[in-house]
Amino acid sequence: MKLYKIYNALTWITLFLSITTFTRLLQVLYAVNNFPTYEIKTSIFRKNRKAKEYCKIKDNSILGLSSRPDEKNLIIIIDAYPVKTLYKEITGKESLLHTKLTKKSHSFINSISTSSSTPHSLAYILADIIDRKKGCAYPTFAGNFNPNFINSSHYFSKKNSFCNSRYSSIKEAIKITPLKLLSVLPIIRKNFENKNRAVIDEAIKNCSLGNDQIVENMTDWIYKNQKEFKNYPLIFHDVYFHNVRKNYGMYSNIDKIYLSNIMKLTNILKEKKLIDNVILLSDHGPRISNHNEKIRINKNLDELNQKGFFIYYFPLKEFDDNYRIAIEKKLN
Repeated sequence: MKLYKIYNALTWITLFLSITTFTRLLQVLYAVNNFPTYEIKTSIFRKNRKAKEYCKIKDNSILGLSSRPDEKNLIIIIDAYPVKTLYKEITGKESLLHTKLTKKSHSFINSISTSSSTPHSLAYILADIIDRKKGCAYPTFAGNFNPNFINSSHYFSKKNSFCNSRYSSIKEAIKITPLKLLSVLPIIRKNFENKNRAVIDEAIKNCSLGNDQIVENMTDWIYKNQKEFKNYPLIFHDVYFHNVRKNYGMYSNIDKIYLSNIMKLTNILKEKKLIDNVILLSDHGPRISNHNEKIRINKNLDELNQKGFFIYYFPLKEFDDNYRIAIEKKLN
């Protein structure tokens, strides 16, 4: 191929990527600035002093208690993981995760949130914020909270986090770009869609509690960086299950790995005295009614599927009854 043809090809590829990136930016800006369609007003372009006042985190909420300056807490969010009852309906088996954590945790609940969307469900679960009309949303609550994420994903991220499932370098972006381009072409798209999805899934899994190698690395990182943490709680927002939730065949293995890593993590954090309290929770259900007839036609199951969540409380230093109260008031 002649040099000018290569140049022309690269020019068209660059143009295509630029248009794709720009339209994605417009999509994100639209999503964070339009209510009630997306219900997420976190954009820096729409700061609102009144909204900040409305969206204050309640002192006796889980997040309010976890943010006290004399405590070092860790909040783990397993995005979209089903509550105990729903897990059994989907798989036909008891969840080992729920069965064991029910026994090992000090306080726990399975309940129904006010919303099936992550931003507003977690505003209710973590901060006791119910008024969705004011645009109050996790993770910043209209500028009232600076989340200290220790992992990064395409959904939530922070600079210098422990692990990152986003493309964090030009080298990684170059590696995935051909797959993304080929996955939109006719005829061959299906094969490359699957390859592109596999690469993304693997990156997300590596930065999640679905990775059986993650616990030691995470605890070592917390130990080495604890003096640099300007605020607690630390937040580990795990989106791996959310990414594969429609693959029912993976539920059992993920359930076992999550359980093993959560128990290992709490034990190491307690032994090394790195964290005072661990709070493990989900934000909403797996939202798979379109893929499961039984759930779709059963009102109670579908409510759990859309808005069901759980919370488990592990005091690693000493028990604080305020956390039990904050958790149990979410019982329906």
